[in-house]
Amino acid sequence: KNANLQRELDLFFEKVAENGSTFVRTLTVEERAKRAILGSELEDEIFDLRDKIVDMENSLMRGESDASIDKIKEMRSKFANLKQSYIEIVGGGDLPIYFGKNTPDS
Repeated sequence: KNANLQRELDLFFEKVAENGSTFVRTLTVEERAKRAILGSELEDEIFDLRDKIVDMENSLMRGESDASIDKIKEMRSKFANLKQSYIEIVGGGDLPIYFGKNTPDS
């Protein structure tokens, strides 16, 4: 499952960057640099949160008391918001068709 999530995120980042390439060309060098830094930070947050979600889901399946469905739902909502922010910053607001808001990992 983790490998599938990794592929999904890799594809997500790739498609958003492709969609934003035309938009990025219209930006100043300073704005490109700023967005590149913000995009990189968001990628780290997205990967970190994805790992926490997977860990929490695994804990829930093992019946561990610190895991809760409500917490997972909250984390997934934050995950979707981070992905949307990434689309706005890196992709210029264009949402790849494949990555609608109702993707399995969002």
